[in-house]
Parts: sequence; C-alpha cells; structure tokens
Amino acid sequence: MLRIRAGVADRVEPEAIPDPIHKLTSELFRMPFRDAVQKWLTSKVTSLRPSTMNSYQQDMEAWVKAFDAIPKGDMCRIDSGTISQAVDGWLMNLGPAKVSRLRARKRIDTLRRFLRWAKFIKAIPAIPIDGDFGRELIGKTEPKQVRPLLRKEDILKMISEARKLTESESGKERLGPVLADILELIMHSGLREREAFTLTWANIDFEERCLVIHDEKCPQDGAFKKVPFNAGLEAICTRLKDEAIRLGEYQPEGFVFRGKHQNAPVKNLRKPLNEASWRAGLQRFAHDPRRERAGLSQSIKVGFHDLRRFFITSAVNSGVPTNIVARWVGHKDGGALIQKTYLKHDEKLSRIFASQLAI
Repeated sequence: MLRIRAGVADRVEPEAIPDPIHKLTSELFRMPFRDAVQKWLTSKVTSLRPSTMNSYQQDMEAWVKAFDAIPKGDMCRIDSGTISQAVDGWLMNLGPAKVSRLRARKRIDTLRRFLRWAKFIKAIPAIPIDGDFGRELIGKTEPKQVRPLLRKEDILKMISEARKLTESESGKERLGPVLADILELIMHSGLREREAFTLTWANIDFEERCLVIHDEKCPQDGAFKKVPFNAGLEAICTRLKDEAIRLGEYQPEGFVFRGKHQNAPVKNLRKPLNEASWRAGLQRFAHDPRRERAGLSQSIKVGFHDLRRFFITSAVNSGVPTNIVARWVGHKDGGALIQKTYLKHDEKLSRIFASQLAI
C-alpha cells in the first residue's frame, strides 16, 4: 500500500488482519483440559463401538484426574514428565487407583490419540510423547494373565445355572433361559456375541442345514458367512424353532432371541452371565498365582468369546483343518489367527496323540 506525500512515495505497512487460524488456536489454548476431552469424545461417538467408547471415556477420566493440578486451559503443560508421574502413581498405588501395567499402557495409548487430535486442531503445538513412550516407560515385567480354555463340563454347568435365573428377588422376569440358549448356540457355532444376539429366523436355513450371517463383521469376498450344521447346532436350532412355533412367537423375519420388548433383540446379558458363571464355580477360572503374589488384579471373567474360543479349539482338535474353521467363524486369513491366538494346549489330547506316535 502506497501513500503519496509531497511527491514522495512512502511505503506504509498494511493494517493487521486477524488470522482466523491464530484466533482459533488461542481459543483452544484457553480451553480447559476436561472440555477438550469432552469435545474429542463427542467427535468419536458415531465412529466407535460402544465398548471402545466406554474404554476411552474411562481412560480419559483417569487422565483428567491425574492432570487436576495443571492450571485449567494450559494444555501445553502436559509433557512426558507429568505423564510419567501420573503413570508411576497408578502403578505404585496400593489403593483402588492401582492399575495393571497393561491398563496403564492402554491409558497412555488413549491419551496419545487425544493429543494427536489436539495437535491436528492446533490446540497444542506438538505431541509430547511418541508411540514407543508407553513401552519404554512400562517394562514387560508384569505376569500377563492368561485366559484358559473353558471345559465342556464347565459350559454345560453354566448353561444349567443360567436356566434357573427366571426372575429376580423383586419378582421381575429375567432372561436367564434366553442366556442359556445363546450360550448353547455359541458353543456349537462359534458365533460372535453380536451375531448371536441379532440372529433372525431368516439366518437359519433348515433346507441347506446351515447358519447364514448376512451382516458379518468382515465379509469374505462379498460372500455371506455360512456355518454348516453339526449335530449339536442342528439340535438347538430345531428345538428353538419348535418352541417358538408352540408359543406362537415364530416369525420368518423375527429375532430368534427376543428381549423384554416386542420385536427387539436382546442387548445386554452381562449381569446374568456373571451370576451364572459364579454359580457354576467359575469366578476364579482365570486365577493366576503369579499375579496374586505380585499384588496384581485378577479381573478376567467368563465372556461370550470364551465359548467361541471353545468351539474353534474343539473343531481344530477334532481334525477339522484350520482354513475351514476360519471360514466358519469369519476369519479371512486362512487360519493364521486361529493358530496364533485361539488354540489352547490340551494336555489330555497331547497325551493321546503321544500314545499313538510310533517312531
């Protein structure tokens, strides 16, 4: 911009124009840490599973408490030192705030995801930790709690106990019998929890003798997942259909396991599952003496995925090739994941094979 004065051209600096990015940045710098966390969690609601969202909420709530001493609005004071101090407090605490090394590493990972978002929206200039920070800060000296394989007799006892949970102490109806049927179905099919809960009669093809999962989590080459009937799976599917017809509840497009509301699937059976497993004597099924001696938590409970793992291990130990079992349960890797994480050592089966070995 030029200004003419007495025939001399003088250069005048342009007027300062507000930078919208700078303005946004300064406002976010003043945003309290708790508000920034809530803003981030809100942005994740539609893209995360409820279980993952709940885990993120718990992790970030722990960080909000840990950073309580930091002045509100000064997010730039969050550095590797303050993070290390918080983690040390969780690991050394002897009270209820004590967490395992694995849980602490997951909290660090969640915080890093939040900080990566904060840097993207220019609320902080840089991320104070990298991807190796958690592994370097927390060594792998903690005994990892191993989830053992459920035995068939344990599952049958848990199913039996679930059928007894018909009403609460106040007289309200409980879904114990529905839980028992779901456990039996997963035991013989290896379905995921969500697939079993939302199973419809249209998913059960009695003519082709198989389960057809149309909304599979990971479709294989555009095809639906098919689980062929075995003796146990065919028996429970036939029984469920006969009972639905007898009660007048059979609808071709309806849900096999209906919740307390009409035409709605079951949603959450965690409480009756915990009670049934407790009554079956499985409250300590994953107890690890090494972790007990180290004063670490023993938090693993029986879940629906344990029955899926039982089905996969039983099928492979019965001689079914892993690539076929992988197709049944919806894995696209030809059985690599089954070999790596699902199969559990069976000492009894190992001795049987050893007795048959001739060298």
